[in-house]
Amino acid sequence: MNIYKVTWKLIYKNLGILFLGTVVTLFMMIFIAQDFINSKSSLDEPKIAILGCKKSITARNLAQYLTQQTKIQSLKKQANAVDDALYYRQIDGVIYLPSDLQQQLQAGHQIKLNTKYATNQAASLVDGMVDQYFNTLTAFKQANPQFSWSQILAKTQAKLRQKVQVRYDQAYVQQIKQEKASAIYSSLAYGIALVILDLFGTVRLKFNQTAIYRRNFTSPQPLKKINAQINQALLSYLILISLVFLFVSMLFSQGYWNQQTLLFWLNTGIFIFTTIALASLLTSIAQHPYSITVFENTYVLGSCFLGGVFVNNSVLPQITTQIATFTPTYWFVQANDVVASQVQLSESLLQKDGILLLFGLVFFVLQKLYEHLQNHQMVTN
Repeated sequence: MNIYKVTWKLIYKNLGILFLGTVVTLFMMIFIAQDFINSKSSLDEPKIAILGCKKSITARNLAQYLTQQTKIQSLKKQANAVDDALYYRQIDGVIYLPSDLQQQLQAGHQIKLNTKYATNQAASLVDGMVDQYFNTLTAFKQANPQFSWSQILAKTQAKLRQKVQVRYDQAYVQQIKQEKASAIYSSLAYGIALVILDLFGTVRLKFNQTAIYRRNFTSPQPLKKINAQINQALLSYLILISLVFLFVSMLFSQGYWNQQTLLFWLNTGIFIFTTIALASLLTSIAQHPYSITVFENTYVLGSCFLGGVFVNNSVLPQITTQIATFTPTYWFVQANDVVASQVQLSESLLQKDGILLLFGLVFFVLQKLYEHLQNHQMVTN
């Protein structure tokens, strides 16, 4: 029977398993798209926590002012509690007040508070409010040196009592849309890796079993032709799934074709090649489906987490980013971020795509070397 048809029969037989990665990825893309759709040109009141020394009259006055445009939340001081609250969006930001805040202001020092935010939108609004408060307080202090500190705080509070709505200009709204597109295309890393590793682990590993490989090696049909037919069937399936991924990504991000879409597709194409090369190497070496499953679960989830697919690298420890640089997923996400920020072919994009392509070439060369050694052993035996 034609090897191409046999391969497709194996794919069809395991279609339920192979479609799992596709379905999970589509749900992820819908979730990410919905999250960005909720972003408006005007920002709702962010939820913030104020930690540190809040005993001074100045700290209480600042907190009272912030309640006009934010929702103050109580939070434990532990670092893991803060990180968890930011990650799960229980709060949008944290402000840390120093114990000598009032003394610094009375001495005329410029204040820069330590803060931590879940989103750029929250950071823009809250930092702007805090800066406005300190600038207004400093201006009243300099203009009215005869006033007591309580009077200066009261004047500041009265001046800033008016509630306003913060709106973003169109450039910032466009930036949000580009960040959305980057996040959606980066989420493909999970689905692509899962689909390709599942496909090669399910199908290719069957043909790499020792008994079948020996039979194909001694077959009248050249081994290269057999492998070509297997690869042709696998690539046909991958092209179909990849096109589904890419068109759905375009629909959820920009909704139309443009130069940015072309660059996102270029990044995705290189990542697909790299993942195929990795899957080919892995299935050449592995002898049991269980080993593929273990690697798949560890690598796909681990690389997506460390690489910035699930969590932005900016909120992760530096050591995790350093580890992530040894995975193709990290460079795929970085390349998408470059496209989102620059919207054109640039040296930075070429550098990141070049590193991603280098991963693929290394995997491909290692796979060919292993295949050559395997064939040499077959001839020797």
